[in-house]
Amino acid sequence: MKYLLPLSIILMTFQAQAASSYIRFVKPMEQKVITNPHPNGNGKRFEGCGPVAAAMTMGYWETERNYQIMHSQDDFDGTDHPFKTINRFYQESGTRKAPAKSTADDGKKYNQSFTLPDLLVKGLKKSVDRANSKRGNKSKLVVERAKAAPFRTWDYRLSKLKTQLNKKNPVIVLLHNIPGCLTGKDSKSGGWHYVVFNGYNDSSKKFYVLSGWDELNNTSTHGSSAHVTNGTSTLVECSFKEIKKTNPALFWIQKK
Repeated sequence: MKYLLPLSIILMTFQAQAASSYIRFVKPMEQKVITNPHPNGNGKRFEGCGPVAAAMTMGYWETERNYQIMHSQDDFDGTDHPFKTINRFYQESGTRKAPAKSTADDGKKYNQSFTLPDLLVKGLKKSVDRANSKRGNKSKLVVERAKAAPFRTWDYRLSKLKTQLNKKNPVIVLLHNIPGCLTGKDSKSGGWHYVVFNGYNDSSKKFYVLSGWDELNNTSTHGSSAHVTNGTSTLVECSFKEIKKTNPALFWIQKK
């Protein structure tokens, strides 16, 4: 009789044999259609890949690192979509309506949203500042970034990615073009697109990516079921070469 090992055990065994990292506790989120959250705004649009990527990262720091970084009205436990947190980030980062439109689950087309890199950092810092004011005896959080070429080499960024993922810090990655590993829903953004990296594997030369277009209806983000449920996975695997070609910029939260 054959016995199938749980995915979590397989991953832990594999990690012991090869240089790799996999953060199992980042809630995958998709962009929802919302009413323009800016004061006196109107119309509906997608939340935007920047605010959603930020929320995935901050949600991890809330549930797994115990920092109060999410909006209190979300009462975030890693399961439900954090609308309040994303709306607040949308406003504080200066996210705006993009001209391109995408089709939502209701079959209608809505405008996309865009967040400039400097403004993504601004929004992250505002969120981190709030978390630091309530951190108690915990270490202070800081926001770091590694700009795209020509400011930083690929080797420098690859090293930063691996270092942060080894520390179990998810990394927001701005792709300056859509690689072949992102298809279907993932190609909605067309051009620049923020995603979250939550792991890598040196043997296969691949990253584990949460694209911001898939969200499972789970009761918990703990363990591998956060990313794989009933055979459906929110993880995308992208090769190192594919990501290098996107000239990525990196953003992450870490302890000071």
